[in-house]
Amino acid sequence: MASGKTSVGKALAKGLARTFLDTDSMVEAAASKPVRRIIEEDGEEAFRSLESRAVARACRQARHCGAVVALGGGAVLRSSNVRAVRAAGTVVFLDAPFSVLAARAADHGRTRPLWAKAEELFKARRTLYRRAAHATVAAGQGTPAQVADRVSLSLGPVQGRQAKETVVRVRTPGGSYPVVIGRGALGRLPGLLKDLVPGAPKACVVVADAALARGPGARLRACLAAAGWKVLFLPLPAGEGAKSFKTVLGLYDSFLKGGVERRTPVIALGGGSIGDAAGFAAATFMRGLPLVHVPTTLLSQADSSVGGKTGVSLPSAKNAVGAFHQPELVVSDTAFLAGLPDRDLLSGLAEVVKMALVFDRSFARRLSLRWPGLLARDPALLAWAVRRCVELKARVVAKDEQDLKGLRELLNFGHTAGHALEAAAGYDRLSHGEAVTWGMALAVRLSATRGWLKMPGDRALAEGLLSRLSAPPWPRSLDWTRLAAAMSRDKKKRGGKNVFVLLKDMGRPIRVAGLGIRELREALAGLAKDGRR
Repeated sequence: MASGKTSVGKALAKGLARTFLDTDSMVEAAASKPVRRIIEEDGEEAFRSLESRAVARACRQARHCGAVVALGGGAVLRSSNVRAVRAAGTVVFLDAPFSVLAARAADHGRTRPLWAKAEELFKARRTLYRRAAHATVAAGQGTPAQVADRVSLSLGPVQGRQAKETVVRVRTPGGSYPVVIGRGALGRLPGLLKDLVPGAPKACVVVADAALARGPGARLRACLAAAGWKVLFLPLPAGEGAKSFKTVLGLYDSFLKGGVERRTPVIALGGGSIGDAAGFAAATFMRGLPLVHVPTTLLSQADSSVGGKTGVSLPSAKNAVGAFHQPELVVSDTAFLAGLPDRDLLSGLAEVVKMALVFDRSFARRLSLRWPGLLARDPALLAWAVRRCVELKARVVAKDEQDLKGLRELLNFGHTAGHALEAAAGYDRLSHGEAVTWGMALAVRLSATRGWLKMPGDRALAEGLLSRLSAPPWPRSLDWTRLAAAMSRDKKKRGGKNVFVLLKDMGRPIRVAGLGIRELREALAGLAKDGRR
């Protein structure tokens, strides 16, 4: 009692951008009366039973989305409570002399339940507190914020200072936004989200891949609900099926029926297609709503969630209609990547390889060395790869936000042929990453044919990384006419000519407009022949 659990807990939660929970308040809400009356009218044992249920609920919420929990002083009396809180997180004992606690309680009129025997309880429980706690922090002096700082330091680098989370800031002419990367980053979303809508009602929209409704979707809703947010949850079909005008019109209708306002945040939960569709709806409804990306695939974390491109596809042309609409926040929780199917992981690694080949030879070499760990979904390596891709893309976006100067066009490496291959072969046949893998293979072949990629080992490194992506064989039924027709609809054409991004050297990209038909057909023929073996 009076050790400062509530005031220090609130200060700590604010500093860590996490939800604050108080088990006494949870008990009072469940019983519809204050703790004092519960004990007086129903007895202390009845209160302890309610308290145990509140502890269990708080632990579940903490595991789902991260939280700072203030426990009642007697929670340690039940060993089941102690086991639950120690399993759910780090337990901190706020230790202060009884004389300090008595002085604090005097300031509040000593209205606390059980205060009459407070000194006796203090002596009996102090040993239990020490046994239950992972860390003990002196709480006899200083403001709640100062004590919270001591607690933060006691938690160590993982929980207290979020050393395993990285924040990359993307800066554009119109402003900047953070990209939070790391395992467990989802827990920070409610605390970060509140800054987007100061003074407005806590209402938001979650546009999610329907397949994620029960797992990540449930986690996200639990996080937001615990922080007091009212959530309008809108599931969309997975994959390219999300990126249609029919889907976007459905979102508009749901926005209207749900009472969405100009400052209502739209949270996109899912892969790149969900981000594109939700982003396009956010960009165009009421002339623009705040957008937050929570990417759940490696492809979307490493690439599509950053940079502000949104869009929908036409039956014959991918991403043919779109808008630039920068997010205000990106939260990339790498825990989502642990359960990715192998095919989705490799599709995401295709975008990672793209960034390395185009901008950073050193990154490409490290990818080759660390490939087994990436395939094994090592959390630290995945976070490293995502962070480096975001850093590289952020530099490009900062200089060429709306793709008008040619710099951002370099990100199209492998995509001119890749998008055409997707459209010509059918979006359900090849994933985006698989098609781009073939597009990059074509670009490497064209670069070598022109006498480029002469640095020792560059071509072998590029082809080695591409082969590790294990793209399916080149479609046997695909002929040149269909592929050429699809490429003719590429939105990056200049003066009626396709623009290909090739490599002078690893990390030295160059844009080439109007490749000769013969050169292109010969490269494609060789590529198709190799791919059918």
